[in-house]
Amino acid sequence: MSHRIVGHNIKGFDLPYLIRSTMLNKAKGELHLTPARGKFWPDLFHCTMEFEGAGEYGFRVSLDNLAKQYGLDGKNGNGKLFYTYSRAEQEDYLENDLKVTRAIFERQNYSFNICDNYTIVDIETAPKSEAEIMALAPEFNADKVKVGNLKDPAKIEEKIETARESHYDDIIDKAALYAKYSNPVAIGYIHHDGNIEMDFGEPKKLIERFWEVSGHVWGQWQADRNLA
Repeated sequence: MSHRIVGHNIKGFDLPYLIRSTMLNKAKGELHLTPARGKFWPDLFHCTMEFEGAGEYGFRVSLDNLAKQYGLDGKNGNGKLFYTYSRAEQEDYLENDLKVTRAIFERQNYSFNICDNYTIVDIETAPKSEAEIMALAPEFNADKVKVGNLKDPAKIEEKIETARESHYDDIIDKAALYAKYSNPVAIGYIHHDGNIEMDFGEPKKLIERFWEVSGHVWGQWQADRNLA
């Protein structure tokens, strides 16, 4: 049966992030692995969260919570703090995320016979410097502050000022989630033969290696389809 590239929330985060980061870092990607008509990802990619949701609108579940539902050990750290960890801690965290994702996928695969071979993937990011983020961030716009049903001008102004004060802090706090404000710093894989690969280093090389791995799995996937 077909090969797959598997990740948790891979279609909601990893893949969109990597496409944007590919362009921002002037890396080379694979057009045939981008979404058709801008929204439909190739069947090559399997999202453990999406599959778990079974089409339920707005369904979301964290990797940690889903693992615990299945009686598995969950995460061993906080991805938001990944860039602050030592290299040994980073490798341990990344390998654990990969293994947890694999365990969840194997449960899905056992029940629904999704594929014979697969590659698990997980990316980790780090925010750019505060100076870089602030240079890229939009200026505060008071008109975009939601004041709800407030009528009192003083209370409205107070809410606007609170939003103004936290504007850049909020952007910096969530910077690692956006390719515009961050960079990939590690991408890990568990290949179908059980080999674990953890790449660290310069963003462009990390990104291009991801597309290389994906392109190789795509070739296997296409070969399987032609033999079917």
